[in-house]
Amino acid sequence: MADVNGSVPSREPAGSGAIADRTDRAQLFLVGAIVLAVLFLALAALLNSVIYTGNLATRDSGSDVAATIEYDDAAHDAIEVVLAETNDYSEGTDVAHDELWTEFSEGIDAWESASAEHAAIRGTMVSIENVTITNGTRIQHNSTTGENFYPVDDNTTTEWTLADSTRVRKYTIEAEPTNGTAATLNDTDPVNVTETFFIEFTGNETYYLHLYRTSSGDGCALVHDGTDGVERECVSDSEFHVNLTGDSTNSNITIAPASAPGSTEAFDVSLFESVGPGHEITYHNPGTMNGTYTLTISSTTGDAGMDANRFNEDPNASGSPTADDAIYDVEYDVIRRSKAVRYRNGTRIAPEEAPYNAS
Repeated sequence: MADVNGSVPSREPAGSGAIADRTDRAQLFLVGAIVLAVLFLALAALLNSVIYTGNLATRDSGSDVAATIEYDDAAHDAIEVVLAETNDYSEGTDVAHDELWTEFSEGIDAWESASAEHAAIRGTMVSIENVTITNGTRIQHNSTTGENFYPVDDNTTTEWTLADSTRVRKYTIEAEPTNGTAATLNDTDPVNVTETFFIEFTGNETYYLHLYRTSSGDGCALVHDGTDGVERECVSDSEFHVNLTGDSTNSNITIAPASAPGSTEAFDVSLFESVGPGHEITYHNPGTMNGTYTLTISSTTGDAGMDANRFNEDPNASGSPTADDAIYDVEYDVIRRSKAVRYRNGTRIAPEEAPYNAS
């Protein structure tokens, strides 16, 4: 049985009846069953190769080490899938952190039990221990009616803070600037511009990301450190996609035209490495940007650095941005013991997190 130590604060959902009155438990279990079915299929394929390795005629320590590495990789893949599916279920619903933790930990327990049964056939003990999570929030602006990037409670402000003292992952923007600007944004003083949208990241250092379109109709992203323009990339489309935190192939910012989303331009710089974790995210001139955005942060609407009034927490109400409870990251230990190997490895999973430790 996995040693699951959920660092989940006790938080009773608002309203009577808690989760049971708002969430169809049968649907939750159905989703969980589907997730586990997929995991068991992946587990069978992965562990078959592990068992084959562990039963080589030589039975030397080298083959056992290889089996250990494969089990570690399999655990990582399974836990990442459970994390993604748990968060996907919470999207657009009123499922609170404690319910997400229950669903997540049950998925991990089920996977661990199946893998332990396979390993026991050949006298090997495996387990997933010391599982902890960080509660977070998925913020989304999914307006299809041309709403700007204002908070829910104020459609006139010139700046507002999404969160402070936070980390971020899976941060993307579908940008549709409402205003043009000069052919190039002034590199020497873009911090005080009022006609175009930009994001301020304040932590160890302060950096800015400007998203705008030129008078000729190009879409551009400019990274600025408050003194000089660090890097600019443009695409030949006034509507464009920006990935701020990267993916498995590129950890830096990328920009791509909406008309050709596969034609990405990647930045060389990593502003998050300089800003560091535990930073502020502030939107400037939100009335000059249409489109959509989504990000997952390590803050919750109950934290001092995140004002719940800025977001819509009711999935059935209209208006963006919305804020759904989510699991931000997970940490755990992989344990494997055999006649030849004693193995423990601590791992943290935060998919598509900003490259705070980029080299």
